[in-house]
Amino acid sequence: MHKLGPLVADMYVMQLVGNQMLKYRDTMNEEVQRGKFKTLNLMHHFTSGLKSLFSQTTYDGIELIRINCGGAGYSAWSYLPALYDKYSPVPVYEGDNTVMAQQTLSYIEKKIVKIQKGVPAKGIFAYLNNIERLCTEVNQGLTIENFTDIKFLQKALSVRAAFMVRDVLTKLKDKSIKKKIKVNDLYAQDLLLMSKFHHTYMSLTIFHLSATNSVIKDPKIAEHLELLGKIYALKQLQLDSGILYETGFFKNGARHLIGEAMQKCLLQLRPQIISLVELETDELYDQSYLSAIGNKYGDIYERQLELARGSRLNHPNVPEWWQKEVKPLMGTYKL
Repeated sequence: MHKLGPLVADMYVMQLVGNQMLKYRDTMNEEVQRGKFKTLNLMHHFTSGLKSLFSQTTYDGIELIRINCGGAGYSAWSYLPALYDKYSPVPVYEGDNTVMAQQTLSYIEKKIVKIQKGVPAKGIFAYLNNIERLCTEVNQGLTIENFTDIKFLQKALSVRAAFMVRDVLTKLKDKSIKKKIKVNDLYAQDLLLMSKFHHTYMSLTIFHLSATNSVIKDPKIAEHLELLGKIYALKQLQLDSGILYETGFFKNGARHLIGEAMQKCLLQLRPQIISLVELETDELYDQSYLSAIGNKYGDIYERQLELARGSRLNHPNVPEWWQKEVKPLMGTYKL
């Protein structure tokens, strides 16, 4: 659960964020037909940054699943090697993910310029209005209840993103160095981290808004989605929360509380995980991904036997030398 549970959370976050991107795309296409391009910059900001973040997450996730399936994960019958082979070029499409992440910078710079002119950012970008306050916010006491509160987790990710935005923009102010050198050489890794933290926060925010403002009527489904959002955020904090200690937002003991909160959330997720995974799949997956270990019926050995019988290796003409040279060596064994 500690390895695969967070991947289910990643899957749902990427799915709902992707749905929102499709809505932005439809809006953009309608605007373009009227000669308007207001949403174009927003789409470029998200498609470049999220492509960098999500493609790497998926790439790493496929490898994690393959490893955790043991030897079966390396079998062609599992389909995981073929899936890995097909997906491995994706982080390079349209440019290496470092290049994609760097393209996030322009939109953020424009937002900051407008804020400095008295035009505040709205909606999911509103955290940029309060960068200095976020970077100095301190928590005197933290409990496990904090780390199982989706709003607190959003705040933590916004602090992390705000810190990196401020850090990168401060470094880029140095006029003695050409911007191209600063972006492509001196601070390329800082830009990559800024993009990752910014779009991670954006993803959680979009996911939470989509889950709470959608047409979902069943409160249980809404609860499951909020739980997945918490797991997504806790995973990110487990991966990198150093900045939050530097700003004072986290104190001693926070790492332990994050681990406890993750354990608690995964225990809540465990009874629902099969249903949640199946909700994201359908007959198409069993038909197109011929996996002996991943079909929804769980008939692993029956599927392996079916694949073996249908293998092209079992249908060639038997060569003459087999009967004369090889079969006698097999003694009394029947083949």
